[in-house]
Amino acid sequence: MEKLILGLAITASSLAFAQTTTKEIIKSSSPITFGVKGGVNFTPRPTGDVVENPKGKVGFYAGGFVNIPISEHFSIQPEVLYTMTGTKDTNHYSTFSRSYTTTDHLLTIPVMLQYNFTPKFYLEAGPQATIILSGNSKTTTNDNINNTSYVENFKSTNTFQANFAVGAGYNITPNLGVSTRYVTNNGLQVGLSYKFK
Repeated sequence: MEKLILGLAITASSLAFAQTTTKEIIKSSSPITFGVKGGVNFTPRPTGDVVENPKGKVGFYAGGFVNIPISEHFSIQPEVLYTMTGTKDTNHYSTFSRSYTTTDHLLTIPVMLQYNFTPKFYLEAGPQATIILSGNSKTTTNDNINNTSYVENFKSTNTFQANFAVGAGYNITPNLGVSTRYVTNNGLQVGLSYKFK
C-alpha cells in the first residue's frame, strides 16, 4: 500500500513537473510573426563601356516578411519585396556628350538566416532571388559639332539574378525596427520594419 501511494505521488509529481516545463517552453519560445518593411536603396550597377563612372539613383523597396524562430538565437525570415533600382551618368567630350540612365523594377525574394545577439540586435545573411519585372535603359548622344542628337532605348534581357545578402538590424520596440542590408549586384538598402504582434 505504501509503495502504491509512493508510486502515485511520484507519478503526480512527474506529471506536474512535465506540465510546468512544457508551459515554460511554450512561454519562452518566440511565435511566428508577420510584418511589413520598406525603405530606400542606393544601387549602382556595372554598365559596360557605355559610360565611365555610373552613379546609382536612389530608389525604394517595400514588401512583407514572415519571421520563423528555429531556436533561442536563430530565425529564418523569407521576404517578398518590390524594389526599384537604376543608374545615371553624363560624360562630356570635345566632340560629343553622352547621358545614360537605367531603371529596373524588380521582384526580390530574400531568405535570410538571422542570428539574434540580443532581443534587440541581430545579424543576417542569405540568398536572394531577383526577378526583373521590367527594365529599360536610355542613351542620349549629343553631337557638339553638328548640333544633333539621337536617343537609343533598350529593354533588359536578363530577367533573373541570383544574389547574396548580408545585413544587420535593431528592434527599437517589439514591433518597430531599423535595418541595413547589402545585396550583391543590387547595392545598399536602409529601411524600417513593422511586426504585427
